[in-house]
Amino acid sequence: MISVSTRGFLAPVSLSLSLLATAAAGGNFVTFESGQVRPLALSPDGSRLFAVDTPDDRLEIFDVTASGLTHRASVPVGMEPVAVAARSANEVWVVNLLSDSVSIVDVSADPPRVVRLRRPRRQPRLHHHGAPRPAADGSVARERSRSG
Repeated sequence: MISVSTRGFLAPVSLSLSLLATAAAGGNFVTFESGQVRPLALSPDGSRLFAVDTPDDRLEIFDVTASGLTHRASVPVGMEPVAVAARSANEVWVVNLLSDSVSIVDVSADPPRVVRLRRPRRQPRLHHHGAPRPAADGSVARERSRSG
């Protein structure tokens, strides 16, 4: 005789087994990688192509020639890079989603390397000049600049 609590235990087990069987039979593959936002960038002079390699946490650098692309270097950056921008001929910024940072890469160095890592402020600045500011009684008041 099977009790009610045993049936409750067997249902998740049979569901898990059926999901494994579906996956083994060629079901859909679920990826947990972040989607790339801007994975490619061209240098200002068009001589180099920069590409983020999200699964490997790297920036790939290619020379662009008339005959095609030639791999020049691979630079480790933060976790899950999703965007790249060529800020100048010598500096490339890589946005790292999972590590919540921006890797600043000196591409003129030999070999190219990360020279700075920027992290966003943990809390946004809520009060700046001219913005509504909470008053002592909890209402919102506007500070006015005093001249004179």
